[in-house]
Amino acid sequence: MRDREETTVSASPILGYPAVRTLPHYHINWFSVGFDWEQFKSQQDALKAAWLLVRPHEAFTVERFDDNCPVCTKIIPDAPKP
Repeated sequence: MRDREETTVSASPILGYPAVRTLPHYHINWFSVGFDWEQFKSQQDALKAAWLLVRPHEAFTVERFDDNCPVCTKIIPDAPKP
């Protein structure tokens, strides 16, 4: 794992605009639907967003990723690794 933040920018065919991959970063994993596409720079930011979006009786976790992120690989497949 990396201790410092790194960023790459690449066009995303799914989002339709340039996307940024920040390392390390966090994604919300909704138990009912899987990972949310949005990435967060900190665990606290991801938790704050999750608590704003969570529905009654819905469960989630916040997970940290580096350059092997399965979510970003789908959204930004051609992004160079920092």
